[in-house]
Amino acid sequence: MLNLNNNKLKGLEKKFDNEEYSGVVLELNRFLKLHPKDAEGYYLLFRTYNMLGDVNSAISSLKKAYSLNPKHPEIKEQMEILHDSGNPTNKSDVILLIFSLLILTVIPRPLFGVLHHPGL
Repeated sequence: MLNLNNNKLKGLEKKFDNEEYSGVVLELNRFLKLHPKDAEGYYLLFRTYNMLGDVNSAISSLKKAYSLNPKHPEIKEQMEILHDSGNPTNKSDVILLIFSLLILTVIPRPLFGVLHHPGL
């Protein structure tokens, strides 16, 4: 049996990949009203708000995703970055946090691992 939630999120992921961020936010908000316990939906919302530069909404979405599934590897990794950054209080802290989150959102994992390999 197909999981309709995953199919819907896959479609929204394609829109995300096509940089249709405003549309993704609208559709995800509707989706999450129907599926309020979908951690991956909140994680995609986090990524989308992140790309739009809406830091407060991105952080809120990430925290919600983490509260629903703290063992999800990508959600956990992003929460560690957020935790390590402390609570950004000035503009330069916020810019650094956004840059860190964008790097992990945009660069494919294998490339990221090569760029930051401790032996290089």
